[in-house]
Amino acid sequence: MNTKTRFKFRIWDTLDKRFIMPESFGGKQHYFIHIDGTPINMQNGDGGSVYILQQWTGLTDKNDIDIYEGDIVNAWDRGVNANLEIKWGDRTSGFFMHRHTGGLVWHLLGDSNKKETVKVIGNIFENYDLVK
Repeated sequence: MNTKTRFKFRIWDTLDKRFIMPESFGGKQHYFIHIDGTPINMQNGDGGSVYILQQWTGLTDKNDIDIYEGDIVNAWDRGVNANLEIKWGDRTSGFFMHRHTGGLVWHLLGDSNKKETVKVIGNIFENYDLVK
């Protein structure tokens, strides 16, 4: 199956302060996603607020790095350079880039030329200071 056409997730483990990546789901890690969206570890029963599920946007940055919800990207748009957080919008039913300072919102999807201006530089769990 082509990985560019399926759903992918990563899980932030709040206790171990690390990501559990999709490649490890089929190996030593045994997780399932409950119908309410909560990841559950089948080995120890942990779930709830212990794990934070993040979905892949279906896009990669200019270096072909997968862009996930919660990533921090550096991007140029309309002459502005900013560090932005990738978020999901329920109202728009899509991912967008949010600028914490100034509240500016940039659409992530719909502009194929934007890929060349977007670079993943971190995530909200390990690098929150990049968007403050």
